[in-house]
Amino acid sequence: MLYEYCVIGNGLIGASVALELAHRSGSVCVLGAAYGDEGRYYSSHEDDSRIARCWHKDAYWEELAQRNIARLQALAEASGLPIFRRTPVFYNYPSEYHLTSACAAKRKSPDGNPHASQFDYEDIHGGIIEPKCPPWPVAPAA
Repeated sequence: MLYEYCVIGNGLIGASVALELAHRSGSVCVLGAAYGDEGRYYSSHEDDSRIARCWHKDAYWEELAQRNIARLQALAEASGLPIFRRTPVFYNYPSEYHLTSACAAKRKSPDGNPHASQFDYEDIHGGIIEPKCPPWPVAPAA
């Protein structure tokens, strides 16, 4: 059988790309190494999770991070796999950065005060990427 696309790598990014291509054409091959003792984890990292943050010194990277987090959350919801969960991320940045961050400006506390928090630098738009989730559902090759 010939495939229209071949994705090299079955980590979070490779699997995400393969899923998107499968939605478009249905003809995708994924090549990747088995991971973990049982060969069932999909990640280039051996740890249990990765912190996804949206605050950056550079506004360009901050915007990209926010878009990435939105895509991760959408992918988790669409696939039903627990690959991402929102959770606050805490920082110790200089106060002048905090005041210029677009991400920080969006922060709201339960009482509506955008600058009130138990910690001065809390990114409530962050989350945790979970690479060790159940295997992606894969249809057998025809």
